Order: sequence, then structure tokens, then C-alpha cells
Amino acid sequence: AKNRNQHSNMSANLEDIGTWNTAVKAFAAGKYQECLDLLGKIPDPSAKILFSRALTHLRLNQRDQALADLSASLELDKYFALAYFARGCLLFEDHRFDEAAGEFGQALVNLFEKPLIDYRQLGMGTKLCACDIHYNLALTARMLGQSEEAQASLARAADPELHVKALHAQYTTLSSPTLDLVTITENCIFAPPAQKVRNTGKTHTMGKSEVVVALFEKDRKMAGFDGAAVLREQEERARRLERMVAGPPAKPAHSIEALKAMAADQQAAALPAILQRAPTHEATYDYDISHSGDMMLQPGDPIVVLEELADGWAKGANLRTGETGVFPLAYAQPLPPPKAAPTPPPKPASPTKAATPPPRPAARPQPTGSQSLPASRRPSADTDEGSSGARAGTSPRPPPPPRPSMPAIPDEPVSPFLLSPVSTKPPAPPRPAASSPLATKAPPPRPAAPASTSGPGGAAGGKAAPPPRPTRPSGS
Repeated sequence: AKNRNQHSNMSANLEDIGTWNTAVKAFAAGKYQECLDLLGKIPDPSAKILFSRALTHLRLNQRDQALADLSASLELDKYFALAYFARGCLLFEDHRFDEAAGEFGQALVNLFEKPLIDYRQLGMGTKLCACDIHYNLALTARMLGQSEEAQASLARAADPELHVKALHAQYTTLSSPTLDLVTITENCIFAPPAQKVRNTGKTHTMGKSEVVVALFEKDRKMAGFDGAAVLREQEERARRLERMVAGPPAKPAHSIEALKAMAADQQAAALPAILQRAPTHEATYDYDISHSGDMMLQPGDPIVVLEELADGWAKGANLRTGETGVFPLAYAQPLPPPKAAPTPPPKPASPTKAATPPPRPAARPQPTGSQSLPASRRPSADTDEGSSGARAGTSPRPPPPPRPSMPAIPDEPVSPFLLSPVSTKPPAPPRPAASSPLATKAPPPRPAAPASTSGPGGAAGGKAAPPPRPTRPSGS
């Protein structure tokens, strides 16, 4: 009898685990009422099942039933920190701040000074972090008007040693608790252990025989397969059919953390382009952050207004701090639009066809009288005159007239001491005195110069010798 009772209790526990596993699948598919009905069929539910029922009531907006299930869960497990945290969030949203502060404090105590508790090991895909509890305590103290307690809790939340998620870094940038309340955002509930779920299948306690290989024709007809290869093919066909009937798995909904991360990435991608724009307004008053999403202002800050909202608010970007957010539009004054740069005058159109150059004149004619010119006046090969290539655009010049020949010049002796010709005229004798007998004597005749047929250089025969100098008379 005792063995029969143990077997019946084991069968009942296996059935409850099967029902619990079916309820988890219904919750993941969004069938919250079906999940609640299945969880309600389980007798003597555990603390995990009661917590899962509370989360399901919250999905159906049944807050009172959720609070009752959380209280019942804590009666079964007084160290259930996640249940304290969830009940504190419910009380905070109902503006019961004193009770919410006590629940958050109990959740922090049951962490036993650890940075987090990972509930994935217990069947639920979530983590309870100490920094999130500290932030909720700071927000609750602020609602109660306890500014010192709020700042102390916010400082503990900003401790980097307690940060285990990427979003926890935002606690270090806050001067006051201005973000929303941290809640459980994972779309899941506690699931039964996987090993127990596998044991819920049918088992052959007596060792039922199975045909593995059929050797004879009649055995093959009876068994329906020829060996292990055919058996594997049948099993694969059955699995494909099951996947076709079941369809693709349900797409999980985005969590609040994922949506915030996506919005932050989009805003960060668009921020560099916004900061390059010219400011449209200038801040005239100080404005501190009072809610999440606000933008801090100081007088003189350049602002780009992105969108004007209702009730006197606007969404913009602070070009000094590089932040974006919401601010009162009355705290800023519009700036005049920037002056447009003057438009340069249009360039004149270039002619489509170049002008035709004038025709090139004919070659300059060769002068004909160059043989009669002297050597110093004859055109050389280095000058333009007489060259075969005449310059373009110049008219031909007439040849110069022939120069007359120079008359013959008598040769004159040249003094070896003077580089100038010496006259061949003999010096005149001195005039004699009156008493001299030579006073009436006539001078000798000047000899005639011989005619020369050569030029200025003289002929090859040389020059005529000068006449002999007369003897000077005595006494003169």
C-alpha cells in the first residue's frame, strides 16, 4: 500500500509538471488567460508558481490578484528577493511609497551583499541587480522628500563595482534620480526543471520489445521497415511533419531595455548631423533636469529646435553640451536667420567657335641690289632683311640705292710717334729781317703730290718721300 501511494504521488507530480510546462508555453505565446487557468489547476503551488501567477495577473492588469499572489509566495519563501522587488514596484506605482521603501530594503537584504542574483539557474531568464534596487530606493526617498537618503542611495547605485549591464553606466551621470522606476521587463515566468519535463513522457517499465531488424519477408511486412536506416527516415519524416503543423515559433516582444537601447543608438547616429546645424534659439534662463528625457540649459547656450511640442515645450539639441532632450520653449529666445552669402554674377558664355586668323602674307622678296652695297651695309644672315623667312604681317621694303664710289685720297705719311697723319707740307721758314739779303727771296715751289689709284689705305708702292728741308741761313 505504501508503494502504491508513492507511485500515485509521483504520477501526480509528473502531471503537475506537465501542466506547468504547458502554462509556460502559453505565456510565451501571449495566451495569458490560458496560462492563468493552467497554473490554477496545480494543487499546492510552490513559491515559483505563485510568482508566475502574479506576473500573469499583471499582464491582464489585475493588480490586486497579483499583489495577493506575491504575498502568498513570500509566505512560502521568506528569502525570495525577486518577490520583494516585484511587490515594491507594485506599491510604488500605487503611491504607497513608505511600504515600497520597506519592500526594496528587504530585497536588498536578501541579496546578502552580492551584486546580483541570476534567476536563470532557477528557471526564469532574469537578473536582480543591487544597483537597480538602490536606484529604486533613491527614487522612493525623493518621492518622500528625503533628499539626503535619495542622494546616498543614488551614490551607491553609481558604484561601478555593482554594474553588470550596459545600461547601469547611466547611473554615474545622474545628479538626481530622474529616470523611470526599474521593473521586471523580461517576458517570461518560472519554468519547471528540464530534467523533470523529460521524465513526464511515457516510459516502458516492463521492457516492451521492439523490432530492430527483420530478416524474413513476412517479418518485414509485419514490422513495416527493413532496418535501422528505414527507421531513421521515418523518424525524420515525422519530425518534418511536426514542424510543418506547429509552424514557426512566436516572435518575442522587444523589452523596454532593448527599445531604449535602439532609441539611444538612433539618436546617437543622428546627433553629429544635428550638431553641424546653425542654432535657431539661444537659452535665456537656467533649466535643470526634472524628468527623464529633459535637456539642461544655461544662459547663452546655442540651441537647435527640432520639434515644437504641445503646452509650450520643445525638443531640441544643445550645441554646447551635445545633448538632446525636451525643454520649455519660453526659456529660450529665437535667433535671427543667418544672412545668405551674395550670389556671384554668372560667367559670360564662351564663344562656340574661335575667330579665324588673318591670312599669312607671302614671303618677303630678296633684295636685288645687295651686290652694289658696301660690306658694312649689306644685310647679314642674322637679320630679318634678306632672309628667306619674312615676318608675318610686315610689308616688303624696297632695296636701298647704290652708294656712290668715293674719290681717291692722296696718301699721307704717318708719324711713328703719333697715331694721326702728318702733313707733307714743309714748314715755312722764318721771316728774314729787313736787312737780310734773303728777305726778298721767294720760297721754293711745293712739289705736287703724285696721283694715287688706291683707296685710303694707300697702294702697294708706298708714299713719295718729302722734299729736302732747306738750309737755315747763318745769322737768322
